Amino acid sequence: MAVASDRFSPARIDALRVPPHSIDAEQAVLGGLMLDDKAWERIADKLVEDDFYRKDHRLIFRAIGDLANKNMPCDAVTLADWFDSNKLSDLVGGSSYVIQLANSTPSAANIVAYAEIVRDKSTLRQLIEAGTEIAGDGFQPEGRSTQEILEGAEQKVFAIAEGQARGRKGFTPMRTAVKEAFQILHQRYESKGAVTGLAKGQAVPDAGGRDRRMATRARAARGHDRLPDPRRPGPGRPGVRRRGRNRVHRARERCRTSRVPCPSGRRVRQ
Repeated sequence: MAVASDRFSPARIDALRVPPHSIDAEQAVLGGLMLDDKAWERIADKLVEDDFYRKDHRLIFRAIGDLANKNMPCDAVTLADWFDSNKLSDLVGGSSYVIQLANSTPSAANIVAYAEIVRDKSTLRQLIEAGTEIAGDGFQPEGRSTQEILEGAEQKVFAIAEGQARGRKGFTPMRTAVKEAFQILHQRYESKGAVTGLAKGQAVPDAGGRDRRMATRARAARGHDRLPDPRRPGPGRPGVRRRGRNRVHRARERCRTSRVPCPSGRRVRQ
């Protein structure tokens, strides 16, 4: 019984109720951002302000993000000036704590790993909060049907899963994204709205592996782009009537009856 009473002691229960967090990982992330200006591009898509457990860490992360978006350095001096201008110095303990973060972090080499730890702890806290809300909805439906409560629970868990997948696809720096966008706009401007595709006369491999030139001067209105129908008679096939010879034959018959010059220029004798 002594073991059971120690297991469910109030002190142990209060310790278990502390939300998951890692102060060391949060400090390492913030200190790494102040040591390396390029570190922001590596973790900007992995963390948001609410992922930090401590309120002062959230404010410091917000300040670093604001300075980074303005292409300004993120050191103890610039951060202290940012807090003074926004009248938030008292909430972070002044510039002394910011300097302590920079001095206590050895390097920013493992900042991505630290950021993942911070995000994982944030996900656990969100699951705990969502589970508490789902349990409250189960005890107090307040006129809602079971299907509505179930759908609400699914939406909450799905939103947490989407946040956990944040940053898994990689992050493109702003300079690279802007450069690619300008290249696409320049290509569209040069094409002047024309349909893009293969150039005129470009070789296109067919099913047999050979190359064929694209037909660029086909005249669809006159039927030159159509293949001959094997069921219809044509030159070189049985039952063909050649229209040119039939016209000459009819003209010569008229010459014999009316005594007019033939198309060849000779007179036809009766």
